[in-house]
Amino acid sequence: MNLFSKAKRLVAFTALTLTLALSSASIPQHAGALKFGAGSTSAAALRFRVVWYFSDATHTTRVGIGTFRCNGRATLSGRSTQFSEEVINEPCCGTEVC
Repeated sequence: MNLFSKAKRLVAFTALTLTLALSSASIPQHAGALKFGAGSTSAAALRFRVVWYFSDATHTTRVGIGTFRCNGRATLSGRSTQFSEEVINEPCCGTEVC
């Protein structure tokens, strides 16, 4: 009985792993609202950016802040929306702001 339950757990784990792998492979690469600069071939192409995201076109209620760093990493506090305002956009010198 114990061997049978271990086999069921192994099958369930394998099925879950396969499902997750296949579902993540079907998602388009740039499906999200955040676009990361890590895919750039040149560090000079990266910029330090801070973007504010608002709930609607009036830009009265801020719902998120996106930070895009010189090292290619991005963070999001809150949520991103289609209503945004770039408040900082500085060139990068390597992994630091110039």
